[in-house]
Amino acid sequence: MAYRERLIRIYDLHSWTGVCLGIIMFFVCFTGSVALFHHEFEPWEDPARRGEITSNPIPFHDTLTQWIGSKSEELGVEPRFLNVGLPNDQHGHYDVFMSGPDANEEFQFGEARFSATTGEELPFRDEGANRALYDLHRDLAWPDILGGRQVGRILVGLVGISFLLLILTGIVAHTKITKELFTLRYLKSVRLKWQDSHKVMGLWTSPFAAMIALTGAFLGVIALLLPLLAFVTMKGDQEALIEKLGLEQPTAIGVSAPMIPVDEIGPRVHPETGKPVYAIRYTNWGDQNAQANLTYKAEQRLLYSDNITVSAVTGEVQDGIDIFLSNGPFAYVLATFSPLHYGTYGGIALKLIYFVLGMSIAVMSALGNMMWIERRRHGGEGNKSDRYYAILSAINTGVCAGLPLAAVAVLAFDKLYWGAEAARYSSAMSFLFMAWAAIAIFGYFRGNDYKANREILAVTGFGLVGLAPLNWIVTGDVMWSAFGTGAAGSAWFDLAFIVMGAAAILVAAKLPAERPVDKRRKKREVPESNAEGALQPAE
Repeated sequence: MAYRERLIRIYDLHSWTGVCLGIIMFFVCFTGSVALFHHEFEPWEDPARRGEITSNPIPFHDTLTQWIGSKSEELGVEPRFLNVGLPNDQHGHYDVFMSGPDANEEFQFGEARFSATTGEELPFRDEGANRALYDLHRDLAWPDILGGRQVGRILVGLVGISFLLLILTGIVAHTKITKELFTLRYLKSVRLKWQDSHKVMGLWTSPFAAMIALTGAFLGVIALLLPLLAFVTMKGDQEALIEKLGLEQPTAIGVSAPMIPVDEIGPRVHPETGKPVYAIRYTNWGDQNAQANLTYKAEQRLLYSDNITVSAVTGEVQDGIDIFLSNGPFAYVLATFSPLHYGTYGGIALKLIYFVLGMSIAVMSALGNMMWIERRRHGGEGNKSDRYYAILSAINTGVCAGLPLAAVAVLAFDKLYWGAEAARYSSAMSFLFMAWAAIAIFGYFRGNDYKANREILAVTGFGLVGLAPLNWIVTGDVMWSAFGTGAAGSAWFDLAFIVMGAAAILVAAKLPAERPVDKRRKKREVPESNAEGALQPAE
């Protein structure tokens, strides 16, 4: 009896945790699944990134130094940090980002993009819908007036911690795991379809979900760890802790010196993996003490990136301290959290697996809420009015079904955007929330959650299919002629949109438009009505 009572308490904890977190979990998992392809999505979003891919880019160093000089004069800054993204087998351009302090010691920023075949500066398109969806996952795009992005990251981290609790209680609550792993009664009632789908997706994805929750929680609350660690080890002195960990930046000595050309540093391959340099990060550009950090992709290693630090003046390799790789196995485990969370260590195939698993968790979250509401509204477990549960169901439908459609809408909006580039990101973010709110309102007032889910999913499917021809019309890069060119990345996304859209339309066609009649309840009601009829006096 004590064991059964404890199991019931665990089940209740799992249910209420899921209900409280269901919508936010759907939000985080859906946006996270989309954010996996943030960099791969850039050629579809920005036609300027579809330039010719070449294995012999033109010399770039003179163009870079001229741009730094003119941009520094324009911004009134001393260039302190400089990032140079090099052309590779995925894109044919240089990406440049510069930052430095002005006369008031406030940092100013400048960025540009140059063709790797002609050297000309390409039209610069500001971040839009792609970045908006990425930021929503990473830090909820938390507004500065409420504490800024760091507060958002911490909130996402706390959701990860709660998600871990949900996973653990779910595993304990399901006492017949082996049986439930393979139980899918799709020929039974809608309620059993939901229940089995929720259990199967939850149990099969639980190892992945636990890993994502743990790594996401760490990445979200890591900002809280530095002050805490400083308090414990350095009596609150964070600068002393940074120095001890080897995280401090080299200081400029005020002696000008020419930088070793980018064209000489760029061709260096990693001595162990043979990978080419992906990006170069300069510190103290133009100073005798300048450093260049060579960044290599670590797609086959459980690290976010491989890095080698060299002198930006002489090119000599300098001793660098990696606090994660030089402080034992526990530190290395922490270093794996970022690549594990973002799926960067296995190429595009691994990201596709992450996408399927992430979307499964999102669907499982929505189904969990639907089941909870259904049981209380129609199963006799609830103690609130029918209107109360109807409102909850409408909110769940509008929010969960509405987010994918809003994401499709904002991608179309961004493709057709006509305003100032400086306002592209804010306009995309505003449009996303307005579209999401409008769809949620439609779901609320539709009056039939089954029809609302079906209609919203169908429109989402047609919207996904429509993104491909919209891209062709706006950019002229038709899918079947784009493969094998610099626009191939865009063509693959066109194909993915068509396939996913067709799948969504097919699923929507299979969904019921009305709540199916509970046959078991109907059978129970018939004998009761017959019994009542037998008690009536004969006329």
